[in-house]
Amino acid sequence: MNKRILKLSNYVLSSLVGALGFSSCHSGDAADEDILCEYGCPFARYAITGTITDENGKPLEGKDIRVKDNIDYCVSEQKTDAHGAYAYERTNSPGMEKLKVVVSDPDSIYASDSTDVGFVKTKDGEGTWFQGEYSGKANFKLKKK
Repeated sequence: MNKRILKLSNYVLSSLVGALGFSSCHSGDAADEDILCEYGCPFARYAITGTITDENGKPLEGKDIRVKDNIDYCVSEQKTDAHGAYAYERTNSPGMEKLKVVVSDPDSIYASDSTDVGFVKTKDGEGTWFQGEYSGKANFKLKKK
């Protein structure tokens, strides 16, 4: 008797869960024809650009650039090019407000510097998942130690 009750309750619960899962995607009404069931994660593209110069405006090559997220976790390490420029790009979930950019001199001639970089929307999203492109800029003038 107990096995019958267990089998029946399993059947009823499985049917109920299955029906609820399928009905959440499409109700069958003609008015709901344009509702799509999609699975995935919305995303956006973020970019930070800038230049590193000395106090006289001369570009500084080979300076360390670290980009950190809001919990101070380093997400990118790179060096400035011959023009003192750097560029960082990241695809992330939408809503990222800022990243921290830290500049340091591996030769220990210039003092380190850092700033929080906020983002401005530069391109609208397309479709359901892509939420757009955002950019920020951070230029630094390093002082000698």
